[in-house]
Amino acid sequence: MENNQFYDEIDEIIWGLVKKQPDFYFLMKSKKGIHPIDIKLSLIRLRRKKKISATLFRSIIKSAKDKGKVVLEDDNLLPVPHLLDYDWRFSAEGIETMLSLINKNSKRNHSVIAFIGTPSLFKMFFSKRETKNQYILIDKNADKHVHYITRYAQNFSFKKYDIMEMEPLDIQADLVVMDPPWYLSYNKLFFQLANNIVNRNGTIICVLPPKYTRKNVDEEFQKLMQFIKDLGIERQHYYKNMVTYNTPPFERNTLKANGIYCMPRGWRTGDILIAKKIDKGTIDKASIVISERGWEEISIGMVRYKLKTGFDIELKSFDLTIESVFKNDIYPSVKRRKTRAEKTINV
Repeated sequence: MENNQFYDEIDEIIWGLVKKQPDFYFLMKSKKGIHPIDIKLSLIRLRRKKKISATLFRSIIKSAKDKGKVVLEDDNLLPVPHLLDYDWRFSAEGIETMLSLINKNSKRNHSVIAFIGTPSLFKMFFSKRETKNQYILIDKNADKHVHYITRYAQNFSFKKYDIMEMEPLDIQADLVVMDPPWYLSYNKLFFQLANNIVNRNGTIICVLPPKYTRKNVDEEFQKLMQFIKDLGIERQHYYKNMVTYNTPPFERNTLKANGIYCMPRGWRTGDILIAKKIDKGTIDKASIVISERGWEEISIGMVRYKLKTGFDIELKSFDLTIESVFKNDIYPSVKRRKTRAEKTINV
C-alpha cells in the first residue's frame, strides 16, 4: 500500500471516530488496530487539512494526558516484559478469547497442544488443572515463565527454545498456538517451526498484526499466505482485531513520552488466522534471514539487563560511561527500526 493511501485511510477512520466522540481515550479503545502514536499523528494531519478546528484538536490532545483514565491491568509480570523480546501479553479478555478458540479447535481428548511464544495461555491451562491433553510450551524464556510446572503436572512440559536457531524438535502436535513478533520474517520462522511439529490435518492458530499496524502489513500478509501454502498449510478462517493485549511497562513509558497517559483496557488488538496442515507442500525448509543483533541477559532482582553480544563492540578503554541515546532515556517508539541511534545501544 502506498504511503499516501495508508495514511489517508487512517485519517478517514480517525475523523469518523472524532465526529462520534472527540476524546483520545475513546479513539484508543475503538479497536481499529491503530497505534495511539499513529492516532496522534493522524490528528495532526487532520488539523493541517482543516478537517478539525484548532480548538477541537487541542481538546483531544489534552484528553490524551488524562491520568485519571488509566486501567490497572491484571497481568503476571514475571518475568517483566522486555522490548527486545517483542513481549506483549494477552489481556484477561484476550486470554479468554484464545482459550475459546483453542477449545473449539481441540475437541477430542489426548491431543498434543504446543504453545509457541504464548506462555500466558500455557499458564492458564495449567491453572485450570487441565488433564485431558498434553500441553507443551516452546519459548526462549520458557524456564523463566514456568520452571515450577513440571514438578506438579506430568501432562505439562516446556522447551527452552530459540527459534532463530531452528533446531529440530521431537514433537508431534495436533494443535499449535503461536504469537510471533509482528514482522514477516518472524511470521515465516514461526510457521516453519509449526509446520515441522504439527501433524497432518492438525490446526495452527496464529496471531497476526492488524492492517493499520504498518503501511506494508497487507503486502506482508499476502507473502505470508503464499509461504504457508508452499508449506502445505491452508488458510481456514481469519478474524480481524479479535484478541486484545495488556500494555507492557516499556510501551506505557513510550506512550507517556509522547504525551499519551490515558490507557483503556485492551486497546491493542491482534488478528487471528486459523490454518490447517493439509499436505507435504512444495518446500520443507526455507532460508529466512533475520538481521538481529545477539543479546545476553542478566537479571538483578526484577530488572532485566540485555547485553549486546558479538564482535562488533569495540572497547577502547575500561573507562566505560553511560550515555543518553533518546530523550529522557525512553524509546520514542516500540516499532522495530534501524536508526543510527539504536545501533549504538549496547546495554
